[in-house]
Amino acid sequence: MNCVNVDLMKTEMSVASHTPTGFGVRSLPRHSAGPGATAGSSGAIAFTPHSALRTPNSKSAFTLVELLVVITIIGILAGLIVTTAGMAMAKARRKLVETQRDQLVTVIDSYYAKKNFFPPDNTNSSIINPLYYELTGLSISNNAGQPVFRAINQEVFASSDVLAIFNLGGFINASSDPSEVQNYYKAGLKVSQYRQFSGKVPFSLLGVLVPGPEITNGITPWHYISSHPTNNVDRYDLWMDIKIRSHVYRISNWSKEPQVLD
Repeated sequence: MNCVNVDLMKTEMSVASHTPTGFGVRSLPRHSAGPGATAGSSGAIAFTPHSALRTPNSKSAFTLVELLVVITIIGILAGLIVTTAGMAMAKARRKLVETQRDQLVTVIDSYYAKKNFFPPDNTNSSIINPLYYELTGLSISNNAGQPVFRAINQEVFASSDVLAIFNLGGFINASSDPSEVQNYYKAGLKVSQYRQFSGKVPFSLLGVLVPGPEITNGITPWHYISSHPTNNVDRYDLWMDIKIRSHVYRISNWSKEPQVLD
């Protein structure tokens, strides 16, 4: 055997036995040694990291623990988003009811300033009250000697209807002379602020488009008592019960802050 080749083989075996962990040995192809060739010119030894020897399919992947951590974080973030959205919606509902309460109080006070008394109520039901009609006005016509009341939304009532629905003999803000009838909603009453309720004779109630324990036809009506108020003794009681998340709150004209009912 050629002496040069024998020395080269010994060198390769010696390097392989001393190769640090994490590296592989790759022998470059040898060239036939000619006259005067040395070990360095006839072959070369290169060291290659194991990471470079990986196949294309050996990609990094999440472990089960890492996946569970990611899922947990996503769940926490989703919970925070839902909670924040719910709080924002609850705050918006409360603000809407309080704003419309203040507007309604102003309108009722304007009625009082004109007539020196508050609109009549329904002594049988605080929620089925005539506020819508007393604050917007009605015209009166005659039918066989009996008065017929016509509201601005074209609802028509005989005296017997007014008695059956509102426990009243008639409406006060009503006249056959249009100049004597006043709509106290100077800016107009929005469609979202009242709803018509069906029955033998349809009638309308003032309310707000928010969920509540007494929601009917997409609206929660206002309660109103002027004949025997228990909270605003010298004025009137006006309130609404609404649902905010899992609780029922009462928003009224005698308390600045909502009262928690349950």
